[in-house]
Formats: sequence, structure tokens, C-alpha cells
Amino acid sequence: MEERDFFLKLGRRIKQLRQARGLRQEDMEDHGIPYKYYQRIESPGSRPANITMRTLLKIAKALQVEPREFFRFEKLPREPRRRSSRPK
Repeated sequence: MEERDFFLKLGRRIKQLRQARGLRQEDMEDHGIPYKYYQRIESPGSRPANITMRTLLKIAKALQVEPREFFRFEKLPREPRRRSSRPK
């Protein structure tokens, strides 16, 4: 797995778990994770957050899950295929 794919899947999985618990990104500040930093974890874009194990543990505690749940990428819904922008 490429590094970029890993960070995208990790972010999508964390977002999925957060939304399942009815929490907002802003709510993560109550658990010691700054909002802007947390946004970059869920949506790494071109600049993925340099997430530490300590931060993963904070997120796991906030979401009331075991950290291993973050890496269960098979639980993610399949992404729709993107259409090629190349002319035919």
C-alpha cells in the first residue's frame, strides 16, 4: 500500500467511527486534539498530519474503540471509481 493511500484510508476510517458515534470534528478538542489538526487527520489531502501513537490513543479513547479498529480498512465502503479526465 502506498503511503498516500494509507493516510487516506486511515482518515476515512477514523471519520467513519466518529460519525457513527454522532460526534463532530470540533468535539475532538474536548479530548485534547486541536480542530485544525484533527481535520488534517481525517482529510489528509496533499499534507497528511504527522500523527503520533499518543494522538491515535487519544482518538481511540474519545471514540471509545480499541486502536486496532482504525486499521480495519475492510469496514470502509468502496469508493466509487473516478472518471478519467482524459479525452477519448
